[in-house]
Amino acid sequence: MSDRLGSIGKILDSAPARRRLGELEPRTPASTPVTAVPDLPAPEATKPQKTEKAAKAPRRPNATTATKARIPVRLPDQLNRRLSTAAHDQRKTLLEVLFDALEAAAGNPVPVERRITDAQRPAVTQGALFTRTEKRVAAPKVQVEFGLTASNAQALDLMVTQLKASNRSELIVAALDEYLD
Repeated sequence: MSDRLGSIGKILDSAPARRRLGELEPRTPASTPVTAVPDLPAPEATKPQKTEKAAKAPRRPNATTATKARIPVRLPDQLNRRLSTAAHDQRKTLLEVLFDALEAAAGNPVPVERRITDAQRPAVTQGALFTRTEKRVAAPKVQVEFGLTASNAQALDLMVTQLKASNRSELIVAALDEYLD
């Protein structure tokens, strides 16, 4: 055991002695290359730059891919179910059934106008002394979005003014309700 300790001691004695910080030898100018470094401002935190994606070839617009406006419409839940059933039964999209309903309304606007004015007019009951307006209970509604081209949206807006509807949704609800009855 003492042989081992003796050999470890020899190794430690032969190792170069550690020097303290103050005892370090200065480097000679020949051993240290000096380069001029300009004073640079501290780097600012920057966001990582997004890489550019390869540009896709632009699609040529046609009748089906022209710029489409998403028209949100709040349909009563029962009307939405009737619309979905009609689209399924006729093997059409919801938009095609909507177009059929709007074209039928344009051909015969009187029933749709009646539905619009009934929806706008509050229900009034005459009591013995007072006239009362009944509160309408709002049916649960579902939001459905229809994608319309700019020309179809203009045609819809024209129908809104002609049939004196308050907005697009009111016209669409009245037209679908009349068409699906």
